[in-house]
Amino acid sequence: MSTNNQNDVVSHAINAAQANAEDSQAQQQVEELSSMLQSSTADANVDTSSEE
Repeated sequence: MSTNNQNDVVSHAINAAQANAEDSQAQQQVEELSSMLQSSTADANVDTSSEE
């Protein structure tokens, strides 16, 4: 799976979670988790690209 596909999957998951988050507390949790996911996937992309 390419990096772009992984990013698309993460983005889709975040969008789905935001759509399903009905209250402000759930929205806040989605935002926190999505920022954690995006930073961790950025780190993973750096790690994998350095191996090529």
